[in-house]
Amino acid sequence: MVLPTAPGLDSPSPAVRRLAQLHLVSSVLAVSLVALALVSYGTSVYINRQLNQVNQKLNRLQRNEQQLTTANEVLKNHLAQQVEGSEMGFQPPQPNSVIFLKPAQQAAVAMPTPVPTSFVGRLAVPKVDVPLGY
Repeated sequence: MVLPTAPGLDSPSPAVRRLAQLHLVSSVLAVSLVALALVSYGTSVYINRQLNQVNQKLNRLQRNEQQLTTANEVLKNHLAQQVEGSEMGFQPPQPNSVIFLKPAQQAAVAMPTPVPTSFVGRLAVPKVDVPLGY
């Protein structure tokens, strides 16, 4: 760095040197702050654009969900109306057409440890001889 000197002086005074250093530091600091401001502005613009794109996608997905839900309910209603109509031949179940099955015999399983009778009495299921209906 070259500092102007007065004619007759060989080197600038210490005050002039200090001022030149202060000028250099403040210039570097100003350029750095401008660069930081530009980077911050660019980042905020980028984030704003990304947020807008994500919001548009979310809105589109919500509209699609609403349309699918509506279409599903319309189909359910249409099927219910077809079943209620007599043209399909559906009839409600009749009590005399229920099929009864007897439960399968279960093989005896050996218990590795005895269970206290007080505990078994609370959890025991009463035996029912009525067939299961399906």
